[in-house]
Amino acid sequence: MQRPKRISVINETDRKQSLPSGKGYFEILPGTGTPVFLGLGPEPEKLPLLFPEIKQVDYIECPDFFKTSSLDKNKIPPEFTEIKFQETSADRLRTAPVIIYTPARKIFPSFWGPKISKITLLKHPIPGPRHPKTIWITGDENSLLASELAKASSGCGLQSRIVDPEELRDKLLTLLGQEIPEIILSINFSGIDSLGENYHLLENSGVKTVVWLVDNPFHILSGLKSTFWRQIPMLVTDHWFIPRLMECGAEKVGHMPLATDPELFSPACSDSYTKNLRDIVFVGRSEFPGKKSFFAGCNMSPEELSLARQMIEAGHKPDFAFWTKKDCPQNFWPSSEIRNTGFKAEESGKLWRGICLKSVQNQLTVFGDHNWNELLPLAETRSPVDYYTTLPSIYKQSKITLNMTSPLLPYGLTQRNFDVWAAGGFLLSDAGRGLKIFPEELVKAISFDRPAGLREISEKFLAAPSLRSELSNNWRKIILKEHTYHNRIEQLIDFIK
Repeated sequence: MQRPKRISVINETDRKQSLPSGKGYFEILPGTGTPVFLGLGPEPEKLPLLFPEIKQVDYIECPDFFKTSSLDKNKIPPEFTEIKFQETSADRLRTAPVIIYTPARKIFPSFWGPKISKITLLKHPIPGPRHPKTIWITGDENSLLASELAKASSGCGLQSRIVDPEELRDKLLTLLGQEIPEIILSINFSGIDSLGENYHLLENSGVKTVVWLVDNPFHILSGLKSTFWRQIPMLVTDHWFIPRLMECGAEKVGHMPLATDPELFSPACSDSYTKNLRDIVFVGRSEFPGKKSFFAGCNMSPEELSLARQMIEAGHKPDFAFWTKKDCPQNFWPSSEIRNTGFKAEESGKLWRGICLKSVQNQLTVFGDHNWNELLPLAETRSPVDYYTTLPSIYKQSKITLNMTSPLLPYGLTQRNFDVWAAGGFLLSDAGRGLKIFPEELVKAISFDRPAGLREISEKFLAAPSLRSELSNNWRKIILKEHTYHNRIEQLIDFIK
């Protein structure tokens, strides 16, 4: 027996999607009076049988549902009357039974999200007091950036609260019942669900949401399933992405680099690490956690890997900008094909770090994962260290700390570009284009553009402790004046005004 053909629709991200049917796919928000259906589903002619107690019905439907589905509108029962959401009074939506075709939330989330969130707030008003000059920051006490930003916010006259991302996604109404903040700062969209439903709740509650993208923005956006992100003010650590995000529909994007916490990374930090170090130190992973699953299905040909090696040896880093120009991806969003381009940049970075570190491995202490044992057999490898307790001391004690910037951010920087100098240490950094935010003469003194130059510049500074000290002091003054998280929160406040 042939199965009946299911009605399909083209969803918000231009993918064909079939529509499930049955009473179990409808959620009822109770009330009195004439019900309002939000979405009819694929078999509107069967709704009177599924809901026999209902005799008269109003409904709201997404226009794109009728445009892109094969549904025959003549199948809509005559007792069903289409109404417009914007023409329906708040009192009506608050008191009437509302019946939601739940798959529609995922099919057209930008259409339904704002409407369902408004109805939710009408039926469940938030009792929490409104607290101006209060900021919630997504993360926990151990999340990088969260505690630093919270501390800096307090120094800028804001009351801060670190909110667990899972709580923000799953218990937002409960949290808002305790207090309604003025601002929510999400790091990399953490705490915001992929459809943007809790963002719409925040928007309808009068809360300003801002996202700081500290990693490759398109890698982060590839996990989102709705266009809601375009409405959210976003800050990026790499300004190369601003025009690309605007081309994808982003309404407001600004540049906000990383920074440092001068209390945590300070020359006065305790000497909590007392083991002898080799002359040169590198602290970092060989690859980011979850890399294999994130880049599942991505590939880089032997020819592309050979090209990357040739470029690196010639002093040119094959970064994300290079690979996007070479690959010419059809879509930066919503397609996840951009991850394949990102994979090539990531593998180029792995190659870059390996070649650079091998050139000085006889003098090198590496703090990181066990993969470094195989990649750098002549280096001294040690276990990862805690960012908040041990790392400042290591930066302070090491003669030279190395920095290699990920090619995933063409104009990006790392925490080392700020933290090492703040701690009173000395940094040698690859000559990334993101260094242009610092004085040119200071950048030129401590940067190298090819692996072959790292050994030479390292030997120069190992033989000149007074020069290292002078540069360290000059760098520290710039960092503390212009590149603390206090500076960044001030910038954020101006950005969202």
